[in-house]
Amino acid sequence: MVVFAITAGILAALFQMPTITFNGATDHPDGLPRFENLTSTGNSSIGAFNINMGLNFTITNPNVEGLVFDKIKALAYYPIQPTRPFGGGNMTHLTINPGSTTQFVFPFQLHYDPTLDPGYAILFDMMTRCGFLGPPHQQDIQVNYDLKPTVRVVGVPVSPTIHQTASFPCPVQNGQLTMPKGLLSA
Repeated sequence: MVVFAITAGILAALFQMPTITFNGATDHPDGLPRFENLTSTGNSSIGAFNINMGLNFTITNPNVEGLVFDKIKALAYYPIQPTRPFGGGNMTHLTINPGSTTQFVFPFQLHYDPTLDPGYAILFDMMTRCGFLGPPHQQDIQVNYDLKPTVRVVGVPVSPTIHQTASFPCPVQNGQLTMPKGLLSA
């Protein structure tokens, strides 16, 4: 028992936080379409949609001990409504080998519901960034997210929260959005 405690203490003292790098957005790892109009499913309010993507990450682990992420959870927030969750994602059982670099794609989904968007501020911002309103050039859509991995270090669960921002090109094509009646004339 004493040997285990000494070994655990040494490993904990030598532990360095792995470097996590965001490499950009890519296709959703489960093959979901980049834009999904939910109005056509009949299960959502008019104008609701999902943006499905994968967030491409690289983790560099300099430690002599490997890491096993029990789970990784993300919550997304749109910058103009920074306190209301706008989507997120989950992943379980990701193994990072010792002294290695691992690349993975995290499943991520943004969910827009017009009933939760007072004055349609998010929708107008997205439509402007997609080039449907105002100047015809597109700007990247930006979201803030909190990434909370749960990793075991020498058997002890550790769950830091990492605050990040992701930018990606507009995945919406003109005509894909169902606009609430009277929105553009208001």
